[in-house]
Amino acid sequence: MDDSLASNIADTIIDQHERQLLAGPWRFSQGLSLVFSAKESFFKAAFPLVKRYFDFDGVRMVDIDYAAKRFSLRVAEPLAPELPRGRILTGSFQYDEKSVFTVLAQRPSLS
Repeated sequence: MDDSLASNIADTIIDQHERQLLAGPWRFSQGLSLVFSAKESFFKAAFPLVKRYFDFDGVRMVDIDYAAKRFSLRVAEPLAPELPRGRILTGSFQYDEKSVFTVLAQRPSLS
Protein backbone atom coordinates (compact mmCIF):
# COMPACT_ATOMS: atom_id res chain seq x y z
CA MET A 1 0.00 0.00 0.00
CA ASP A 2 1.21 3.52 -0.59
CA ASP A 3 2.05 6.02 2.16
CA SER A 4 -1.15 8.03 1.73
CA LEU A 5 -3.44 5.02 2.03
CA ALA A 6 -1.46 3.76 5.04
CA SER A 7 -1.93 7.08 6.83
CA ASN A 8 -5.66 7.08 6.11
CA ILE A 9 -6.44 3.54 7.28
CA ALA A 10 -3.83 2.85 9.99
CA ASP A 11 -6.18 3.55 12.91
CA THR A 12 -8.61 0.87 11.67
CA ILE A 13 -5.86 -1.78 11.57
CA ILE A 14 -3.45 -1.07 14.45
CA ASP A 15 -3.37 0.33 17.96
CA GLN A 16 -0.65 2.44 19.60
CA HIS A 17 1.44 -0.57 20.68
CA GLU A 18 1.38 -1.98 17.17
CA ARG A 19 2.27 1.44 15.77
CA GLN A 20 5.42 1.40 17.93
CA LEU A 21 6.37 -2.02 16.52
CA LEU A 22 6.31 -0.50 13.06
CA ALA A 23 9.16 1.86 13.95
CA GLY A 24 11.53 -0.69 12.43
CA PRO A 25 13.68 -0.61 9.34
CA TRP A 26 10.77 -0.39 6.89
CA ARG A 27 8.67 2.57 5.83
CA PHE A 28 5.47 2.82 7.88
CA SER A 29 3.34 1.79 4.88
CA GLN A 30 5.39 -1.40 4.40
CA GLY A 31 5.06 -2.32 8.08
CA LEU A 32 1.35 -1.63 8.02
CA SER A 33 1.03 -3.88 4.97
CA LEU A 34 2.73 -6.63 6.98
CA VAL A 35 0.34 -6.24 9.93
CA PHE A 36 -2.66 -6.09 7.59
CA SER A 37 -1.55 -9.25 5.81
CA ALA A 38 -0.86 -11.10 9.07
CA LYS A 39 -4.25 -10.18 10.52
CA GLU A 40 -6.04 -11.07 7.28
CA SER A 41 -4.23 -14.43 7.22
CA PHE A 42 -5.39 -15.04 10.78
CA PHE A 43 -8.97 -14.08 9.95
CA LYS A 44 -9.09 -16.43 6.96
CA ALA A 45 -7.62 -19.31 8.96
CA ALA A 46 -9.74 -18.69 12.07
CA PHE A 47 -13.12 -18.01 10.46
CA PRO A 48 -14.08 -21.71 10.11
CA LEU A 49 -13.60 -22.06 13.88
CA VAL A 50 -15.06 -18.72 14.92
CA LYS A 51 -18.00 -18.75 12.46
CA ARG A 52 -18.57 -15.02 12.80
CA TYR A 53 -17.04 -11.80 11.62
CA PHE A 54 -14.48 -10.13 13.88
CA ASP A 55 -12.44 -7.03 13.27
CA PHE A 56 -8.71 -6.28 13.16
CA ASP A 57 -8.65 -5.76 16.93
CA GLY A 58 -9.48 -9.46 17.45
CA VAL A 59 -5.74 -10.11 17.30
CA ARG A 60 -2.79 -7.92 18.15
CA MET A 61 0.69 -7.91 16.63
CA VAL A 62 3.05 -8.32 19.59
CA ASP A 63 6.41 -8.85 17.91
CA ILE A 64 8.11 -8.36 14.56
CA ASP A 65 11.59 -9.65 13.83
CA TYR A 66 12.43 -8.04 10.51
CA ALA A 67 15.80 -9.81 10.19
CA ALA A 68 14.39 -13.31 10.79
CA LYS A 69 11.17 -12.45 8.90
CA ARG A 70 9.01 -13.65 11.80
CA PHE A 71 6.11 -12.14 13.75
CA SER A 72 3.80 -13.02 16.65
CA LEU A 73 0.10 -12.31 17.08
CA ARG A 74 -1.87 -12.61 20.32
CA VAL A 75 -5.60 -13.33 20.32
CA ALA A 76 -7.11 -10.25 22.00
CA GLU A 77 -10.62 -11.56 22.66
CA PRO A 78 -12.03 -15.06 23.12
CA LEU A 79 -12.92 -16.13 19.59
CA ALA A 80 -13.45 -19.90 19.90
CA PRO A 81 -12.49 -22.67 22.33
CA GLU A 82 -9.39 -23.30 20.21
CA LEU A 83 -8.63 -19.56 20.09
CA PRO A 84 -8.92 -18.23 23.64
CA ARG A 85 -7.78 -14.77 24.61
CA GLY A 86 -4.01 -14.78 25.04
CA ARG A 87 -3.27 -17.54 22.51
CA ILE A 88 -0.03 -16.75 20.67
CA LEU A 89 0.38 -17.46 16.99
CA THR A 90 3.68 -17.12 15.22
CA GLY A 91 4.24 -16.55 11.59
CA SER A 92 6.76 -15.78 8.96
CA PHE A 93 6.73 -13.41 6.05
CA GLN A 94 8.31 -12.72 2.71
CA TYR A 95 8.24 -9.39 0.98
CA ASP A 96 9.35 -7.45 -2.03
CA GLU A 97 8.78 -3.92 -3.26
CA LYS A 98 5.13 -4.59 -4.16
CA SER A 99 3.81 -7.29 -1.83
CA VAL A 100 3.95 -9.06 1.52
CA PHE A 101 3.17 -12.75 2.00
CA THR A 102 2.40 -14.07 5.51
CA VAL A 103 2.07 -17.59 6.92
CA LEU A 104 0.86 -18.43 10.46
CA ALA A 105 1.54 -21.33 12.83
CA GLN A 106 -0.07 -21.89 16.21
CA ARG A 107 1.81 -22.54 19.43
CA PRO A 108 0.48 -23.12 22.96
CA SER A 109 -0.76 -20.17 24.99
CA LEU A 110 1.74 -18.52 27.32
CA SER A 111 -0.76 -17.89 30.08
